[in-house]
Amino acid sequence: MAKHSLRSYVLLILVFLVSQLAIACTSSAIAQGDLKWTYLSQSSIPKLQTQLQQGYQQSGVPVDVGRMRVLKIRRSGQEKALYLIDSRVALEPNRTHLNPRCGKAGCEFEGYIQTNDRYKRVLAVYLNPNPPQGKPLIEPTATLQNGLPCLKFNQRDLKRNQIEVVRWCYDGQQYRFVDAEVQKP
Repeated sequence: MAKHSLRSYVLLILVFLVSQLAIACTSSAIAQGDLKWTYLSQSSIPKLQTQLQQGYQQSGVPVDVGRMRVLKIRRSGQEKALYLIDSRVALEPNRTHLNPRCGKAGCEFEGYIQTNDRYKRVLAVYLNPNPPQGKPLIEPTATLQNGLPCLKFNQRDLKRNQIEVVRWCYDGQQYRFVDAEVQKP
């Protein structure tokens, strides 16, 4: 009888722990707003893909923009969707020749909003694409400024062993640097 109740007790604890883990994961997903990067070629914004492809062709840089990733951000009360573009087309660091917008400063991330039948670039920032462990690279805040969310960029500085959280907000025309906070890992 004691063996049976011990097994039941252990099973009950396991069920409780799994349910708490599921709640934590769900809460985290809700806090992130279920943000998911997808390939531009698989997104529902072919006009933006065409516009970006034409821009690369005009610059003479042969890039398949369909392999870039896009993140759609749309918060409650937000006037327009913000589309963030990760300019890397090859996610392997040793293939930098395929990523013309990556260099020592990081890789370029751009933000676009739709204006009539075109997309307007409202953000251009170079980021280290490897965020600190346990933190997303980009976090839209709940705060809206001029109809779009402010953005936090989590960057790690290995030389100084610190994390820098940089905040940019939309001024009505484009995103601009607002402030930065240094944290210890």
